[in-house]
Amino acid sequence: MDNISMLIFAIVIALLTVWSIEGARLYKSYKGDIYKELFGGFIPYFFHYAVRKDYSVSGSLKQKIGMHRLIFSAIKEDGKTAERFCTIIYNRGIMVCSYNQIGGELIGKAHDKEWVIRRTDEKQTMHSYRYPNPTKFLEAYLRRIALACKDVHLEARMAVDNDSSFDNLKSDIKPIHYQDIVNELVLVQAEVIEDQTILDIYHKLMDQKD
Repeated sequence: MDNISMLIFAIVIALLTVWSIEGARLYKSYKGDIYKELFGGFIPYFFHYAVRKDYSVSGSLKQKIGMHRLIFSAIKEDGKTAERFCTIIYNRGIMVCSYNQIGGELIGKAHDKEWVIRRTDEKQTMHSYRYPNPTKFLEAYLRRIALACKDVHLEARMAVDNDSSFDNLKSDIKPIHYQDIVNELVLVQAEVIEDQTILDIYHKLMDQKD
């Protein structure tokens, strides 16, 4: 093996090692989260996040809703992440989805400070705990989006784990399961916007994010 071949071989091994470590780390956050529904699987998500360093576009999502851009962001409170958001910009406008791995039965009302989550463990023992109502964070984030994009149709959803139940949750913002996000995007009735407008909105919101 000549020097050039050895160099190429070493680079490939180094990349595979880095990607393996990164893949193991990413899978922990990917499992049971919103990314599967948006990217269609772990490999496409990993490719966009770790290899391309750009996960603002999803091939799986493009097949279903066409041209789009994704922005992932969060609001922090007391130094901790209070709520996470995925902003989806596509030909029907903007949809903001708050998302968190909750799991279990959500109980509460729109203006409650906290909601109750009931969850059954492996021994079928019921546990209840309080969860801060994310509505105020989502509404604050929506106000920022609406101010920046005054003439763009704006929708909001509160996305939770597919195994969660929200039959006893009364919220001003529609709760949905992760698996229903694409269908919610397809069902939106609004004026169609052009591809260039999608890009303009994306860059405007990214500039604000920075």
